[in-house]
Parts: sequence; C-alpha cells; structure tokens
Amino acid sequence: MAEVAWSDEYPRILDSAILLVNGQEMPVQNTILGDDGLLTFDWDIRFLDEGIYDLQVQVTDELGLQSTSEPLPLAIEVDRIQPIPTTPPPTLPPPEPTSAPSSESGIISFSVIAIGGVALILLLFLVLLVTGIILFRRRRSDGTPEQAPPSQPATTAGPMAVQLPPDAQTDPAMTYALPPEFAAVGLIGALLEAIENAPDHPTMIPIGGNNVALGRDAKRVQIAFQDQSVSRLHARILENQGLYRIYDEGSSSGTYVNYKRIGLSPQTLNDKDIIHLGRVQLRFHLASAYRTNQATGSETEIYETPQ
Repeated sequence: MAEVAWSDEYPRILDSAILLVNGQEMPVQNTILGDDGLLTFDWDIRFLDEGIYDLQVQVTDELGLQSTSEPLPLAIEVDRIQPIPTTPPPTLPPPEPTSAPSSESGIISFSVIAIGGVALILLLFLVLLVTGIILFRRRRSDGTPEQAPPSQPATTAGPMAVQLPPDAQTDPAMTYALPPEFAAVGLIGALLEAIENAPDHPTMIPIGGNNVALGRDAKRVQIAFQDQSVSRLHARILENQGLYRIYDEGSSSGTYVNYKRIGLSPQTLNDKDIIHLGRVQLRFHLASAYRTNQATGSETEIYETPQ
C-alpha cells in the first residue's frame, strides 16, 4: 500500500501505477486507488526466496507527470516445513504358484485354433470365387470375345515399295483418293486407313481432334467399330503439337502397334504404322505426308495380308 499526494493539492486521474522490486517491474493482480489517496497492490510473494527487497511505486498522472517513491526495504523470511515421515507400506506375501494347465484344456485350445484356421481358409476361398464370377459376368456383359494377338506378315511377303513413273496410270485398288472434306490444309492432322474388319467405315477415317477415343460403343467414342473383338472403350489417340500417341483403355483383346502389344505406357505413332484393335486392322497416316504422296503419286506401298 502507498499514499499518493499532489504537491499542488489538485488531485488528478492516474494513468498507470507500477510496483518496482529491486528496480524491476513486478506483475500485480489488482491496483486500486482509494478516495483517501491510498494506492493498494496485490503482489504474490509465495515463490520468493529469503532476503531483503527494495520496494518502490512509480505513478503517472493524466498530464504525463511521473513520480517514483523512495525505496522501502522489505525483509522476507521463509519457514521450511519439515516433511512428515511416512510409514512404508506392508510387504505383501508372494502369490501362490498356479497349477499348470491340464492337457485337456490344451487340446481344447488347439481344436479352437484349428477350427478358426479352417473357417478363415473357407472364407478366403469364397471371396475369390465371388470375385471370379463377377469378373466373368462383366466380361460376358461386355460382349468382347477373347482374341488372339495379330500375327505379323511373313518376312518373305513383307511390304514392298514400288516406284511408278509420274505419267503412269496407277491402279485404283492400290491408291486412295483423298475425300474433299480432307482437302483443306490444317483441318485434319492424321488419318486411319481401314485395312481389315472395318466395313462400316470408309477407306480413310479422319482423326479430327487432339483427343479421339476408339471402341465399339458409339456413345462413348468418336470412332466406332462394330466388330465384336473391339471393346466398348478400346483405345485413345492423343495429339500434342503434331505428335500422336495411342493408349490402351484396358481392352480385353489388347491394342497392338506394328504387331507388338502396348502396355500401360503410351506408344508414339509414326506415319504408316500398323494398328490392331482386336481383329480390326488400321494403318496410321500423317495427313501432311499423305497429301504429299497423293499430290506427287511418286510412291505406293503394297502390303500382303497374312494368310
């Protein structure tokens, strides 16, 4: 507790009141200034060590005037409480040894474990059986029969390049006229030439976008084939800056490029690559190279189909 007085005898409002102990500001819980000019601090000294402490009060009024009291020494003595001796807990007698389990209980435990193991094996077998039935029915509902991988033509009857003179009359069966809708440069970037088992398409199929799906379900794909060896969603061709890649969409009969089945990784398509979707055989053409060959009529490739 400290008494606050004004030298000009005009009381003013205090802006702050600080308790200093050995020159250090101490945290206080309540600071109350009574009507009689007494300033009260609540200071917790429970955790202080023995010794003499200098107490000071520093106040600042509403005009910004500050005053600090003279140090007041405070002696603190601590009475240590002697610990009360405790009686050690009584020692408990050792537990009596338990009898060993009988052979009959061991047999019963082994029987329970054996029955549980057999039940677990039967449960796993049932789960595998149900999974197999679901996969079988899903494949049946897809309607896609198992298809053997395409065989590559015999090397003795492989592709042959025939050089024709510019003024020679070409065989219509060996060449294809570019349809009028493909003639505009830049509209079509690539073509698929239908070779086998695609009677529902013209000879040349345009790839008119950068994301073209191929399959049997016309509602899910852009290029549909009716052959039952083609899955509903069979493969996809993506284009990026003139580069074409083909992906397999998890088909049952597989997607093949140049008679090699592609895996999970995409396969880059080059001009005149052979593509198999089940029994459907296609030849990939870059539109720029195809237009050049059609304009010059300089080269025609003849491929014999494997017997």
